[in-house]
Amino acid sequence: MVIKAHRLADTKSEESGIDTFIGTTQKGIGPAYSSKSLRDGLRFGDLFDWTGFKSKYYNLVRRYKSEKGISYNYKKELSMIKGYRETMLKHGWITDTVYMLNKELEKAGTRILVEGANGIMLDQDYGTYPFVTSSSTGVAGIFSGLGLPPRHLETTIGVVKAYTTRVGEGPFPTELTDKIGAAIQDIGQEIGATSGRPRRCGWLDIQQLKYSNMVNDYNSINLTKLDILGFLDEIKVGVRYTLDGKPYKGYPQDLDVLARCKVEYATLPGWKSDISKCKTYGDLPQEARDYIDFIEINSGIPVSWVGIGPGREHMLRKSREYRCCA
Repeated sequence: MVIKAHRLADTKSEESGIDTFIGTTQKGIGPAYSSKSLRDGLRFGDLFDWTGFKSKYYNLVRRYKSEKGISYNYKKELSMIKGYRETMLKHGWITDTVYMLNKELEKAGTRILVEGANGIMLDQDYGTYPFVTSSSTGVAGIFSGLGLPPRHLETTIGVVKAYTTRVGEGPFPTELTDKIGAAIQDIGQEIGATSGRPRRCGWLDIQQLKYSNMVNDYNSINLTKLDILGFLDEIKVGVRYTLDGKPYKGYPQDLDVLARCKVEYATLPGWKSDISKCKTYGDLPQEARDYIDFIEINSGIPVSWVGIGPGREHMLRKSREYRCCA
């Protein structure tokens, strides 16, 4: 559970300049995970016992006041939490989710859709540490976060933009800092959903995509926002990294090494048209289909769906089979 002390600590850390500037959303996520690791965090299950919850809450606030010099009207916040508690208990919104989900899986025909919030490069273990979020953003997060057994995992679909974006700080090998990057940002309305900050934009990074697949093992990918690239005469794709003139395998975990890597690009012709009106995959211009084929061949991951606009009707099915096209 995130409380105001966590949010204030997050903001103070970002603004102090003492620690590495991460570019967080300043919503208290990192400090809340720190509390979890320190074993003094608050869990929703604690709300069943209000006396016990208050004791844990006061202890947590006292620690943050002592260590971070944070001060605020915690009694007002506690009163708000009590009101939320009463509403949630009234409607049965607090329950043992591990038991609930696993009981659902026992029912014939039950399927559970799990959606991740961040890409693998923001994963605490496999991302560009320390420029990461505080949780497991990959497939492993399903099991650690929900308590679902791995044997029930049926299909893993990677959601991949037709170009690369990143919000906040951290390395970005294929970043475009020119007018093309600015145009992609503008046309694609690339604004952080939580922070409201503009997302940095760049060419699609095949090496990064292959690394993401290595960690998550995608059955296929859903390629989104293909329509945003429709204004370009030509489109580049980062196909490999080199370090000191030699090919670099994998994705560098050392950010100093990553900063020294050079990106080799392939250049493909653009389709120079509005594809948002296409009704089937076959309606796409040949150049757009060639771009998708190039991604499949070079990443080794089949594309099952293609997004050509913001609406539900803008999702085209490419293939019903999850087969490798390489």
